[in-house]
Amino acid sequence: MRCESRKTRDGCQIATSDGRQKLIGLLVNSPDAASVGRGYLAKVRSAIHRFPKLPKAAQLAAANCFKGRIVYVRRTNPGAAARLAKELEAVCPQPSA
Repeated sequence: MRCESRKTRDGCQIATSDGRQKLIGLLVNSPDAASVGRGYLAKVRSAIHRFPKLPKAAQLAAANCFKGRIVYVRRTNPGAAARLAKELEAVCPQPSA
């Protein structure tokens, strides 16, 4: 169910299964389980590919941000999170301690 800005009889409209149903950023009408959308994954992947062009001062903060986004994706889609982590590792290798 999603609320519409235009008024219907009760202020809400039943959403059909052929449209995307998002709830707090997750697609909930997937046949398997709730997951993040392809658009979100594409935005994270695009930002990871732009990582080397960032100023050195901003790279540490950006790497931490990407890691947080990958953790968010891992909760619902571990396969996509593993691919994103591999792409991040390719452009931002971890310093050896």
